[in-house]
Amino acid sequence: MSPLGLPLLSFHFYKHLLLALKDAVVGHRYLYTIHHVFHRDVSCTMVPLHPQMKTPPTDLYRMTDAHSPIQDLESFHYILLEIVIHHDECGALRNLKPCPTIFTSLSVSDNTHDLWSFAASKKDYFLNQTRFIKNVMPTFNNTAQSTLWPILDGWQELIVKMRIRPNHMRLMMNEHGIPVMVPPHGQQEEEITAMYDAVLAILEQGITALGD
Repeated sequence: MSPLGLPLLSFHFYKHLLLALKDAVVGHRYLYTIHHVFHRDVSCTMVPLHPQMKTPPTDLYRMTDAHSPIQDLESFHYILLEIVIHHDECGALRNLKPCPTIFTSLSVSDNTHDLWSFAASKKDYFLNQTRFIKNVMPTFNNTAQSTLWPILDGWQELIVKMRIRPNHMRLMMNEHGIPVMVPPHGQQEEEITAMYDAVLAILEQGITALGD
């Protein structure tokens, strides 16, 4: 079967990347709203990658079995973060590799860590804005720091707000025996709708700010 569209990393400008992510979120919303299905495993592998590219570990993006569309929307955020760290504004791998962080180590084979548990424990740590600015933002190239930081920051703020809502998350053990926070059963539809609206608004603001 021939792939539909071009690989995500074939973008030539950050605006192209944001437009592609926006279209993906719109499509995700349509599938959930109209057909009551969602992906559960959102990653760069949703679209074909260039043959020379190593496929990022899906566990970087995968959430738990107790799942909702809000977790998929969080995964879209990590797709953008992964690309911003490892690729330049033309979609090419950066010649000067970024400084090591939790996010850079998860993009390659690392036999010293259980990638699933490592990601689950550390991604929450870097949702803190101060830690993110100090430890992760310096790994971006200069163009990404000046143009994409507001988008990633706003998106992370949404994730944090959603997680701290009363009765929003509950603790359970995953299949690896690791305690993780998951959404309650029967998550309110208005919360899901609001998250879709907010994510699309952030992406649209970023697209507009980048101009023609």
